[in-house]
Amino acid sequence: DFNIFKGFIAHKFKEIYINDFELFNRERGVRFSHLKLSPIYLEQLDQIENGDIVVHQTYGIGIYAGIEKIEYNNRTTDCLKIIYAENDKLFVPVEQIYLVDKYVGDKGEKLKLSSLRSNSFVKEKERIKNSIKTIAGELLRLYAERNLVKGFAFKKDDMLQLELEENFEYEETEDQLRVIEEVKRDMEKSVPMDRLVVGEVGYGKTEVALRASFKAVLSDKQVVFLVPTTILAQQHYETFISRLKDFGVVVEVISRFKNDYQKRKIKEDLKNGKIDIIIGTHTLLSKGIEFKDLGLLIVDEEHRFGVKQKEKLKILKKNIDVLSLSATPIPRTLEMSLMGVRDISSINTPPYGRKNIKTSVIKWDDNIIRYGILKEIERGGQVYFINNRIENIKSLETHLLKILPEIKIVTLHAKMSSKHIDTMMHRFKRKEFDLLLSTSIIESGIDNPNVNTIFINNADKFGLAELHQLRGRVGRSEREAYCYLIIPSKDLLTDNAKKRISVFSSYPSLGAGLSLAMKDIEIRGAGKILGTEQHGYIGNVGYSLYFKLLNEAMEEIRGTKKTNLIEPTINIPFDSYISENYNITKSSKIKLYRSINSVDTLETLEKRKKEVLDIYGKVYYDVENLFKFQELKILCKQSRISKIEYINGKLIIEFFAGNDESVNILIKKVLSKIEED
Repeated sequence: DFNIFKGFIAHKFKEIYINDFELFNRERGVRFSHLKLSPIYLEQLDQIENGDIVVHQTYGIGIYAGIEKIEYNNRTTDCLKIIYAENDKLFVPVEQIYLVDKYVGDKGEKLKLSSLRSNSFVKEKERIKNSIKTIAGELLRLYAERNLVKGFAFKKDDMLQLELEENFEYEETEDQLRVIEEVKRDMEKSVPMDRLVVGEVGYGKTEVALRASFKAVLSDKQVVFLVPTTILAQQHYETFISRLKDFGVVVEVISRFKNDYQKRKIKEDLKNGKIDIIIGTHTLLSKGIEFKDLGLLIVDEEHRFGVKQKEKLKILKKNIDVLSLSATPIPRTLEMSLMGVRDISSINTPPYGRKNIKTSVIKWDDNIIRYGILKEIERGGQVYFINNRIENIKSLETHLLKILPEIKIVTLHAKMSSKHIDTMMHRFKRKEFDLLLSTSIIESGIDNPNVNTIFINNADKFGLAELHQLRGRVGRSEREAYCYLIIPSKDLLTDNAKKRISVFSSYPSLGAGLSLAMKDIEIRGAGKILGTEQHGYIGNVGYSLYFKLLNEAMEEIRGTKKTNLIEPTINIPFDSYISENYNITKSSKIKLYRSINSVDTLETLEKRKKEVLDIYGKVYYDVENLFKFQELKILCKQSRISKIEYINGKLIIEFFAGNDESVNILIKKVLSKIEED
């Protein structure tokens, strides 16, 4: 047997064979999105409401008070209104919206508003910047070590890779295509990849892993896919077998479902290179597992592995490409990625047809619970019922059977044997039971599109990441899904529990993972997560600005601070605001302002303009000015112009120091124009 992936001539029969790629000159076109992932995008300003705390990079911590249209410098513009100490007000023009971030840090009574009447915030920024140079130096050392390691450069995509990707039965989202390309380009470099892919449950991370695995196999390398649960391992195994069976790729899974003889055979085949891709739990980290030529390690939800397992992972990671997958990364993982010690990609767009899960907060009520469960079962579905305590799970089962005698319930918890849990989960997936009552062991469990209702008892006892993962167990199909958070009376909840429930129920189920990870920092306090050393810094300036200062410190140490990254000052009298013609909410206005002001290339700006035209039907004069302003800003950066100002009929242009070449070019163009006239 062999694979034919190029056209050929059969001279004996005088025949020419051409495949569809060659005939139609087909090549997958990749639609790149120019999103730059950083803390500013994790808590976007379009999510703020009046009264929320924000941070201005120059003036400090204040209270957001909405958008107001004001006139200054002979022009009319929308401004963000921010209230500071002593009720002083700051109006920030929309073209400077990049200077304002939503505050994420340690909220509380100790948080004081900054004063516009002193430069104390500027001094505090400098103090923090000087203090974190040690941290910046350590991060640069880690980054340098990573880039000094020599890895394997996987070969570029060939026809087989393209054929696999063309055979994908679903339509990829734009985000998914971008992330796939980022991963594959990383693999083609000689520096070992260390990339974190963040995406919601069911957003297509498995397909990213599958294509990366196939790319590794085409370069004659072996792949390890490490997952936290046996059920998940079996699920991925079935997916990989289904997709790769026609390409001669040998995929195996090692789990408790294998007997001793099968396990020995798998270990032997791994060592001899007969297995291309091995999928399994932490069993793959045990002694006796050897590889002929391992090239790629994929880790799903690394934070769910124990300390000893993580130490073994560190050893395994040396000199090979590593791809980490996560739905809700723990803040420490997120922090390392955002700091640039490891690369990060984000899949933010849900698959086509996916709907938000309807989330309700209820007190225990037999009638509501019975109605919600029977409603799901009567439409042919199944139900998850989560309880956080093993001690009372049996009595809960008894009570559920009392109010629902007509249904079949299976109960599982962590103290049961792994084999029993796996067997019962398989039986549940085969629809032998109507309801699965369990602890949070299903958090990273089976992918069961037939389960579209989940009840979470004592939801106030769960963290945001846990709640998000549990809710993500339902809504895996186009069917409407429901999540019920059962809590005691709100009077009995702690302040943090109230915040968690409020935040979780208000955030949509689709695309909220990163935002919830940041909210976890805000509610629990940065110090408890990131360590006391950085705790005070973040509390004083907020999470986003802290990262900016840290990045600046790193650039100074490297000597790579670029003037074209500094925002130019532009004072030209023309109106720039979104008029009432668009009839949109204030939060949508901020989103539109952000989308224009975050663009850093003329090509993307033109694309953004077409998007506005598609959505709103017309680009009005005032919004046209916003685009012109951003175009001018981009050109200034490219030409290293620091300031453009229009005063008394004269246009004054200032350049950054050492920019003689740009100045001379401009002078020649002006003189040439004068001679023409």
